[in-house]
Amino acid sequence: FGIQWTGRITYFTMGLPIVLLFVFLGRALTLPGSDLGVDEYIRDANWEVLTDRPEVWSKAVSQIFFSIGVTFGIMTAYASHCKRNEHAFTNACVVALSNSLFSFISGFA
Repeated sequence: FGIQWTGRITYFTMGLPIVLLFVFLGRALTLPGSDLGVDEYIRDANWEVLTDRPEVWSKAVSQIFFSIGVTFGIMTAYASHCKRNEHAFTNACVVALSNSLFSFISGFA
């Protein structure tokens, strides 16, 4: 296929789940009682568990590493086509923050 076809396929395979996430999010927020779910997800969460049970942090970090690690081969292939002076730290932060944001928004949908 080549680099150009791979790029086009990637736009579709990455764009479609993001579009579907926001479609599902919009649908979920219009259901009756959705405000109760949002309150439970954000406001009424038991934040004390973060200090009472430190193993929660370990499990959370493991989940993030797992979700990013699944695509590690793809990220390596992507990195090989970046410009030589591309900022790797910036790209890594964008990937990690995008992953976390996607996971947070998925909690609503």
